[in-house]
Amino acid sequence: MYLHDLWFWFVNEDMCCCNISCPSPDGLTDYDPLPVTRAEDVHTFLTFDFDHGAEKIESVIFNLTSGFNESDYGTPGFQIITAVLPHPLIDNAIDKSHKVSGVSSSFNEDFNVYVEFVSSEKLRGLDFEDCIVSRYDIFTLRDDEEDYTGKRGFATAEVIDVECSGLIPSNPGFDNLSTYKESDSFLASVSNSYNMDTGPHAVAPFDFNSDVEAVDFPEFHQGNLIARANPTFKLVGVPSETPLLYDAADTARKGVQNQLVFPQPRNYLMYMLS
Repeated sequence: MYLHDLWFWFVNEDMCCCNISCPSPDGLTDYDPLPVTRAEDVHTFLTFDFDHGAEKIESVIFNLTSGFNESDYGTPGFQIITAVLPHPLIDNAIDKSHKVSGVSSSFNEDFNVYVEFVSSEKLRGLDFEDCIVSRYDIFTLRDDEEDYTGKRGFATAEVIDVECSGLIPSNPGFDNLSTYKESDSFLASVSNSYNMDTGPHAVAPFDFNSDVEAVDFPEFHQGNLIARANPTFKLVGVPSETPLLYDAADTARKGVQNQLVFPQPRNYLMYMLS
């Protein structure tokens, strides 16, 4: 797991501390980051922008559910799983979706959401437009019997599913790269320090013509090797400084085929380092 000893707390505050959650002059309420240990210190912040104000929160888990596949290009969406905390504007949007659900004579109030993945600097951005809350749930996370014995604790979390009608990705690393890169080739290597036991590391060298990004992904899932046509694989990792890979995803989303040429003499994607 990427998160270790994760705990959530219930918070019920009637007062407003101006260095924590008071609205700014532009109507934005910026809540504090959550006290959760992060893999590679990468945080996910979401700014919900409503007609009557905005709220910025951090989410423990962020899942992009649609928006990058050809079949769901026009209906991007996401899911967040985070601590149960008061955020009045977001809570009001949840209540509004519940009230209009199944009522044809009512309409929902849409909003925009800007998602940013941040470490020491911003790595990636996703700007969702015209959104509504499509699902809401509260549940309790536990670690089998260890929670009842006191070795670990329970975590009460809320799940918010959001559906939108527009998505504009941003790639600040690629924008910065374009400002100084002219004809020189670009080579980047991203490694991880996770405990891989005695197993090897799976390194994926992405060769974009003369530019190469070699990424050490902690998870690699190979498809059916027997099927010679259209082999598949899946890579899982934490958002990192991979501007060329992000640009390939954004280019593919625009419907323009991005060419990937893998380094020779390697004619396969993955190689293993023990």
